[in-house]
Amino acid sequence: MQVAIKRIDKALRPRVLNEVGVLYALVHPNVLRFVNWYETPKHLWVIVEHCAGGSLDAIIAADGYEPCPVTLCVCRSRQSAMLSSV
Repeated sequence: MQVAIKRIDKALRPRVLNEVGVLYALVHPNVLRFVNWYETPKHLWVIVEHCAGGSLDAIIAADGYEPCPVTLCVCRSRQSAMLSSV
């Protein structure tokens, strides 16, 4: 499995810990798999499954908008992931 490593400023620690908790709890094919996280004196490091296509934000920025079929697909995937974690 290829991974992505996110380096995050420690000032965002509460937000990062929330994200880590959510990713840890969600196990779904439409959600990046959480691997681990580490804390150093200056940064937090979050390791997740690599998404080869890039982030949804990057895709939208490149296209300039998000077409309705894409929006529907993303919403259904997110809904499925959230419902399966309950």
